[in-house]
Amino acid sequence: MLKTKRILLTLALVIMTQTAMPVYAASESPGLLPPLPQWPIIGPILQWIGIVPEAETPEAEVLDPTLPEFRVTSWEDLKALETDLPRGERVRIIATDKDLNAVFNDLVDGKDAVQSGSIDFDTNSVSGEIALKRELLEDYDVEIPDFISGDSLKASGTAEFSVESCRPVINIKKLRLNGRNMGLGKIAQGAINKILEENWISDVCLERVILTDGEIAVEGIWY
Repeated sequence: MLKTKRILLTLALVIMTQTAMPVYAASESPGLLPPLPQWPIIGPILQWIGIVPEAETPEAEVLDPTLPEFRVTSWEDLKALETDLPRGERVRIIATDKDLNAVFNDLVDGKDAVQSGSIDFDTNSVSGEIALKRELLEDYDVEIPDFISGDSLKASGTAEFSVESCRPVINIKKLRLNGRNMGLGKIAQGAINKILEENWISDVCLERVILTDGEIAVEGIWY
């Protein structure tokens, strides 16, 4: 039961860190605004008339065709990785946001603590939303500000993924909880960092996470 709750909480917090635009820094630091090309409406106009340069399109990461691939389409596929992955070899695990959404909602079906959730993979970022009970976060000592009221919570946000010292790093770009966002990014960031620190499997060494439209690819070694 405890293991199931940890899985649900980790999935919930990951989804909570996912949606929208690069203005989280501005909300956290008054006076700090995103670069002009990222401003809605005026940014594209300034680019069109040549006052500011157009934002560079990130180059797509190239996948190594020699790596063995394992595709996850169900909870059974996810559980089977523990026995199916070759030990000590570099592998790639691939999943679509559609399949992971189905896995997540199958896991929480009939559970009171988490009602629903969804994620959306885009190039180099992930967005999502979730509906859950306040008590699930409080059970794991996640501090929720007093100005967030009610037992039922709805969260949405965006995040970027990277890898450091064999572990995933989830960097929150924006987070809203029940329509509010003041200071929540730092709270969620701390909670996610703590969960990854306490629950990451030491036998797994991630090398990189590649996010593209609708799909995630994770490369690494299982020792």
